[in-house]
Amino acid sequence: MNLIKRTMAMLLVLVFASSACVSALAASYDAGTRAEMQTAFADTSGEDVSINVTASIDLMGQTLTAQEGITYTIGTENGSTLNQAAFNGAGTVHVQTDITAPKVDALTASENVTVVVDGNVAGDQGVCARDGSMVTVNGDVSGSFAALRGFGTSEITVNGNIADSNWGGASCEQSQLTVNGNVDGIWGGFYAEGDSKITLNGDITTQEGVGIVACDQSQTTVVGDVFAGYLGIDAGENSQVTVIGSVYGLDYVDFGGEGKEGGGGIEAQIQSVVTVTGDVIAGDGCGEGVEGADAVTFVSTAVVSVGGNVIGGSVDGNEDEGGNGVRVLFIRGNDPAGSLTIGGAVQGGGNASDLYLNGWSTSYWENPDAVAIPSISVGSYETIDSKKIPPESLERIISQIQVTGGEATWDDFWTNVLERIRIAQEGSQLTVDAGNYTRIPAYVLEAAAEHSVTLIIRWNGGDTITVDKAVELSGNSMLLSELLK
Repeated sequence: MNLIKRTMAMLLVLVFASSACVSALAASYDAGTRAEMQTAFADTSGEDVSINVTASIDLMGQTLTAQEGITYTIGTENGSTLNQAAFNGAGTVHVQTDITAPKVDALTASENVTVVVDGNVAGDQGVCARDGSMVTVNGDVSGSFAALRGFGTSEITVNGNIADSNWGGASCEQSQLTVNGNVDGIWGGFYAEGDSKITLNGDITTQEGVGIVACDQSQTTVVGDVFAGYLGIDAGENSQVTVIGSVYGLDYVDFGGEGKEGGGGIEAQIQSVVTVTGDVIAGDGCGEGVEGADAVTFVSTAVVSVGGNVIGGSVDGNEDEGGNGVRVLFIRGNDPAGSLTIGGAVQGGGNASDLYLNGWSTSYWENPDAVAIPSISVGSYETIDSKKIPPESLERIISQIQVTGGEATWDDFWTNVLERIRIAQEGSQLTVDAGNYTRIPAYVLEAAAEHSVTLIIRWNGGDTITVDKAVELSGNSMLLSELLK
């Protein structure tokens, strides 16, 4: 009998304990107004807070404070959204709907708050994170002025795409940003400064601006390609940029207005480090008086490595103009000399030089030992030109250029694509520019199907190709044109 009583007593304790645990899980609120949302965040019970949004709420940028150790889960059953949301504090806010704001900032996070958004964030500025905040957006981030800005040791992760319809994709200062999608910005892709660290698993496309602007010891890594209307990479002093892919300057198309040069490839400033595993190809321009874009502009204390070919831009209808394959700007000072390594061929556009050596000023060479002369290694080149370098110094520079005989091949290009497929997220899209290649290896198509990656293939032989399902193969490769059928 005593055993039965003890058993019943223990069961009662478990029941009450279970009830207590349930009540401690969350305090529940319905909110259809800003005041009701403020009431929910003012809860002092010490419990997690669950908020059901019954109607779209304009929070008007008034900051809601998340208490330390408390998780605020904001959900909806009718598709309602939050507008102009701002959070701070040491707690966690989990938003299970979209956040929007047509003319102002959609989401602002500050003062160490953690914010997770399951939906999309769209505003004049999509996300602004500062002061140690941590923001994760599982959807897309878009803006009509700037899609995303990070400051002051903030950490931001976007698991969708970033797009801006008027200015730039993302700007970071002393912050960290990871994007598992593509970045599209009219005037720019990424701007990084002040020890910022940016990682992109996707492509950058900017129609008018610079794909990556890196400054002040920032680090930027892109696993994908960069497509830019003005310049692919502007690597400022002491910055580091790595592209596991290729850099393409976009061609300029004349619609009856003034001519313009195509997009350039890389500009590497003092003590910067730039690595591109694929090709660097400048875009073609058009119009009278237009000069071609250089593929690589390299200050002699920088470190630049390109695994593939480097090709300067040409000018449509004017074979006398073109961009250099590589332009080296020699400087002097206390910084050590840099290095330039190109695995493939270096080729200028039009009649421009493959290698162009700019001595900057004849006065620099009064003491040649004071000039930073980098080590240069290229796969191949045919033409070289120079400016403001005395003959004896020029002869010494040219004699030290190493020619390895390498040239990026068809298999090199597709092997690089294969590596990008293997590290891509399942269900993602991967855009590649196959240029003049007309065939694709079977191993690339097999890997895309195995990893559920959709291939978007741009090429010079026809329309853009989309491969979003397994392809029946009968050999080791197939014509790209067959994928259009």
